[in-house]
Amino acid sequence: MTVALAIALVTFGLLFTIRPDFSWTLSNFWKFEDRAEPSNLSLALYRVQGILLVLAGLVVWVVWL
Repeated sequence: MTVALAIALVTFGLLFTIRPDFSWTLSNFWKFEDRAEPSNLSLALYRVQGILLVLAGLVVWVVWL
């Protein structure tokens, strides 16, 4: 179970880090009727969140295995 959690955290973390615009769209598609664009700050925060998710996944992998 912890292996699956670690893999999920790293996968979503890499997705958020590499493609923050795609992650923003997945998170906010229901809020806007027309096509909306994320701000640079929003993209930067999604990228930071992705890095933190990757680190959390690595911690879960190392600590609980």
